[in-house]
Amino acid sequence: MCECRDPTWLPVTQDGELCGMLSDRELLEHTGGRRKGAAQAPGDVRRVMRVPVETVAPDLGVSQAAAVMVEARTDSVAVVSGRK
Repeated sequence: MCECRDPTWLPVTQDGELCGMLSDRELLEHTGGRRKGAAQAPGDVRRVMRVPVETVAPDLGVSQAAAVMVEARTDSVAVVSGRK
């Protein structure tokens, strides 16, 4: 799955399918900026995750992936192979 040291985006899946992305920024906004005690924040991930998710294939060129990000006005894309 995700092998990174300090992720700022995490994929959200349901039944093995990508259904959203969750950022540390969105979590902090919905917990009032609290890093500790976030478990007391109301609601669930569906309320704060980003949808739709921009995706690219693993074999897409870096420049093309950057173009997708610029076009979508986002700072991240999910890299998926096969189905989204």
